[in-house]
Amino acid sequence: DMPFFDQSALNNPVVDTMTFRSQTGANANYSTSQLPEAQILFSPRLGFNWDLKGDRSLQLRGGTGIFTGRPAFVWISNQVGNNGILTGSIFQDNTTAYPFSTDVTTHIPDNATTPASFGIAVTDPDFKWPQVWRSNLGIDFKLPFDLVGTLEGIYSKTLNNVMYNDVNQRPAAANFTGADDRPYYAASVNARRLNAKITDAILLFNTDEGYSYSLTAKLERQFKNGWYAMAAYNFGEAKDLITAGSIAFSSWRDNRSVLGNNFPVLAYSDQDQRHRVIGAVSYRAEYVKSLATTISLFFQTNNQDRFSFFYNGDMNSDGATANDLMYVPTNATDANEILFKDITNGPTAAEQAAAFETFIQNDEYLSSIRGQYAERNGAIRPWVSTLDLSVQQEFFLKVGGRRHTLQARLDISNLGNMINNSWGVGDAIVNGSPLRFDSRNAEGRPVYQFSQVGGSFPTQALSVSNNLIDVWQMQFGFRYIF
Repeated sequence: DMPFFDQSALNNPVVDTMTFRSQTGANANYSTSQLPEAQILFSPRLGFNWDLKGDRSLQLRGGTGIFTGRPAFVWISNQVGNNGILTGSIFQDNTTAYPFSTDVTTHIPDNATTPASFGIAVTDPDFKWPQVWRSNLGIDFKLPFDLVGTLEGIYSKTLNNVMYNDVNQRPAAANFTGADDRPYYAASVNARRLNAKITDAILLFNTDEGYSYSLTAKLERQFKNGWYAMAAYNFGEAKDLITAGSIAFSSWRDNRSVLGNNFPVLAYSDQDQRHRVIGAVSYRAEYVKSLATTISLFFQTNNQDRFSFFYNGDMNSDGATANDLMYVPTNATDANEILFKDITNGPTAAEQAAAFETFIQNDEYLSSIRGQYAERNGAIRPWVSTLDLSVQQEFFLKVGGRRHTLQARLDISNLGNMINNSWGVGDAIVNGSPLRFDSRNAEGRPVYQFSQVGGSFPTQALSVSNNLIDVWQMQFGFRYIF
C-alpha cells in the first residue's frame, strides 16, 4: 500500500512564521498546507497449517506478518479543517443587517481577517498509517468422546500507531511539593502557550509503543442427533499510549496522564479485555419433512470495561480538565500526605479526609496502590454474566422443484434478567473523579475537596447500571430463503 495526498490543504501564512516544540522537545516549524508524504507500507505475511498425523486429528497452525489498518482519513481531515482560515464566524444581534439570501456568499465580508486566536491540527510529514506485527500459533486436536479442543495464542506488537502532542505548549513551570510532586504548568493561558495566538496546535505523529495478546482455550462437540455444545475461555491484555478517537484535540485532551498529556506512559488500552468465558448449547431437529426447529442458548461471563481514577478540574494547569490521574495516599487522614479544604457551610477538611479514606478502603484497586499514582485504565469493573436464548422455526416449501425456506425467529437477550431483574446487570462508573482540585498552597502542595452527593459522601466508585444493555430485550424476525 502507498497512501498519498494531493497537498491541496489551505496554507495559513501566520502559522508559517511561528516556532513550535516538537514531540522530541526540539524547535520545529509546521505548515497547515503540508500533508504527509507518500509512504510505502509493506505487509509481508507467512502462514502454515500442519496436519501432524495425516488424519486431521492433530493440527498445528500459525502465522506471522505485518498488518496495516484501514485508512482513517478523518485523522488527516483534522488538519484540513483546523487551520485558522477555513471557517469564520459572524456574531450579530441585529439580524435586519443580514437579510436572508439564497446566495451563500452574500454576507461574506470583503475584508475578512483571521481571528484573534485559533486552534490548528498538523501532521508529521513522515506519518504512517497504523501497522502491527501480529503472530499467532494454534493447535486443534481430537479428544475422546468426539470432543475437539483448541489452544491458541495471538500476539500483536505496535509498529506505527497514532499519537498526539500539543506542540504549542511550553515546558512545565515547576513541580508540586509533597507526596504528589508531579509537574504543573503556568496558570495563565498565554504563559503556557508558545504562540499566544494559537489556542492549541495538535500534532499527529507515530509511536511504536504498545502491544496486545490473547490466549484462548476451547472445547466443542457436534453430536450426531442434532445437539451441539461449546465452551471457551479467553484471557487478553492490551496496552497503548493513547486510544485515539476521530478528533485531534479531544483525543489529546481526554487522555489520562500524570506528567501531562504530552508525556503519556504505556498503560491499559480502552480495548483491554481481561477474562471472558463463553458457552453455547444448541439443538436442531427436522421432522415431518417440512419443518425444522433450532433452540440455542448462549452464556457469557466476563470482566467489564476498564476505567481511570482522576481529579475533577485542571490540577496541572495544562488546559485540559478531568484528565489528571489521581494520587492515592497511604493514609488519607494524614495531612502531611494529602490536604483538604473546608467546604463553606459543608464538611470540614478532617471530615473529608476520613470519608476519602473510607472510599479508598472500599475499593480493591485503590487499596492496592496506596502511595502511588492511579494508572490510566488501571481499575476494572467486576464480572457480569448474561444468558441469551434463540428459537428458530423453519418451514420448507417445494416451489418449481426447488426447496424454499421460511424462517421465523425469536431472540431474547439477557434472558436471566427476564427471570430476575437483578441478574445480568452491570456496573456504572459514578465516582471515577471523587476529588476536586481546589488550589496550590503557599508551600506548593495541592489542596482538594471531597464533595458530598445528596447530603452524604460517596463510598464507592461503582453503582448499579441502568443502560439498555442491562435489561432483557426480545426480537422477532422473519426471513425467506429461495
